[in-house]
Amino acid sequence: MSIATQPFGRTGHMSTRAIFGAAALGRVTQKEADRTLEVLQRYGVNHIDCAASYGDAELRIAPWLAQDRSQFFVATKTDARTAEEAKEELHRSLKRMGIDYVDLWQLHNLVDPIEWDTALSPGGAIDAAVDAKKQGLIRAVGVTGHGTQIAATHRRSLERFDFDSVLLPYNYITMQNSYYAENFNALLSTCQQRNVAVQTIKSIAYKPWMGREHTHGTWYEPLEEQQDIDLAVHWALKRPGIFLNTVGDIQLLPKVLDAASRWQEGSAGSADVAVRADSFDARLLQAAKAFVVRRDEGKTVIAGYPWFLDWGRDTLICARGLLSAGMIDEVKQILVTFARFEENGTLPNTIHGEDASNRDTSDAPLWFGIVCEELARLEQASTLPASGKLPDPLYSQRIDGRRRTIADVLRSIATHYRDGTPNGIGMDPESALIWSP
Repeated sequence: MSIATQPFGRTGHMSTRAIFGAAALGRVTQKEADRTLEVLQRYGVNHIDCAASYGDAELRIAPWLAQDRSQFFVATKTDARTAEEAKEELHRSLKRMGIDYVDLWQLHNLVDPIEWDTALSPGGAIDAAVDAKKQGLIRAVGVTGHGTQIAATHRRSLERFDFDSVLLPYNYITMQNSYYAENFNALLSTCQQRNVAVQTIKSIAYKPWMGREHTHGTWYEPLEEQQDIDLAVHWALKRPGIFLNTVGDIQLLPKVLDAASRWQEGSAGSADVAVRADSFDARLLQAAKAFVVRRDEGKTVIAGYPWFLDWGRDTLICARGLLSAGMIDEVKQILVTFARFEENGTLPNTIHGEDASNRDTSDAPLWFGIVCEELARLEQASTLPASGKLPDPLYSQRIDGRRRTIADVLRSIATHYRDGTPNGIGMDPESALIWSP
């Protein structure tokens, strides 16, 4: 079954709602690439999203375009930030693909503030795009990016230049971040008003690899089962007007396209949830949310109804599960809440109102450090590895009027555990094991 089409913004092209993400071709043979072409043709996909930095991808699609240039709307990207470098990269891309023009040329992963200003200022890559469009080398100009800041950054980009398209992450877990969701929704509204195409990526992202063996060619660990992919793809496609750029793995590609081909308005997968309402995962998520409560301006976890309030170790152990459920904002607020209670390397064992004097727990501060590390990795994994220039927002998070940060709290814990805390928690100098009386 062919995938539905819709106008790709103001370009005049009717693109399939599932756009082929050619990152999947970066490290495959031409034979494997040609088998992928057969899959695309089976589902009627007519739009390719490539990039100069996608390994051999531009070379792999060249034979396809030589057969029939008109069968695909061709997009590629540049990582260059100056006009001269971008111009050179565009000509190199055209040569590698064996074509005279691209339908869409995009400024790739424009996230870093300094690079953003360089690219969109006189003498920047945007000047090369304007000149190339005048020369007929490109027909439209777009901007792409990754990470939790990118929706807000794209909004700024559209204020600086009238881009024809944007590209950014969109999935259920990412949209649980209230800051990201607010900016994504505002960006989408602007794009719809100005007829700017919105491409979305990472629809089947599950979680970061976190040191595990990479079994797929994606930056993230993806969903694998068809039922799960159906739900994730249908959840994304239920948003009117957006496009879904497919997964960067040729083995999972057929499953994504199959899901996209079966989506239609009112289908079961287009419900406002990422998992089935009666599934075990959905029930676990619902239960977890019931234990997350407000503490002053922050968040904490009730250790158990109706007898317990919030306990340090219980809350921080629970926080790891909340991260797995995509509750990133809640976990960050929990960390800030408990960081404020840190004194001489200790955290409260139990809290009664504002009374946090019970600090007889040696492992709560250790769990605090583990949760910080896992949350920082999640935030880092939301950007491409090549974009590791941005400061980590977690460790620089201010926690109180003393202008202390999360990093300050972690240093205090480490120092006092090494030297010994007032209530007797310390580190054995020979084994580095933590012990308490």
